[in-house]
Amino acid sequence: MAERFHIAEWYGHPYMDIAPIDRVRLAQHRVGAHTMKKADTKRLAALQEKVVGAQLTPREQDRLDVLMR
Repeated sequence: MAERFHIAEWYGHPYMDIAPIDRVRLAQHRVGAHTMKKADTKRLAALQEKVVGAQLTPREQDRLDVLMR
């Protein structure tokens, strides 16, 4: 079946291009009660992308844990 429409995106990525495991990971993301600063949002996205392709350093993992709360 050919794809006719493709307007959905999730966290800036076309939904149809997100692998199932990444959809699960994105669905588990929780934003805290506070509003995140733009720099923190960008850092969170960068760390989440790095998790997919490589292993995080302990410092990066700690930062990701803080940002995911």
